[in-house]
Amino acid sequence: MVLSGKYAEVWVGTCNVLEFESADLTYGSNVQEYNSRAGGGATKTVDGVESGGGTINGLLDPTDSLTGSLTTGALVLIALKESSGSTTIATGYGRLGQFNIPEFNRGGAPVKVSIPFTTDGLWTFT
Repeated sequence: MVLSGKYAEVWVGTCNVLEFESADLTYGSNVQEYNSRAGGGATKTVDGVESGGGTINGLLDPTDSLTGSLTTGALVLIALKESSGSTTIATGYGRLGQFNIPEFNRGGAPVKVSIPFTTDGLWTFT
């Protein structure tokens, strides 16, 4: 399953720390392959555990401390929505990866930030 939307929320505890402008998620069963002579010498498969990952993207105000709220490696609750105020389409915990801020500016204008995450545990979908 691959989802993308225009809005994402990241929660630390019960506090909604940041709002992001877009997100994507790839999630599903990790299919395992094995070789079997019983199947005529063909590769067979078995259903594995569910796993996934994605990226949340947005704008960062350079005067706000991103890492004061979120840190790389943190386990946080992530809610993905189609748009602000819409119904949540996917919710689950994710461990944050390395923050990517591709460009800074001297004028102090907001800069793009993307944060990859790896899912942790089962996610729910509506």
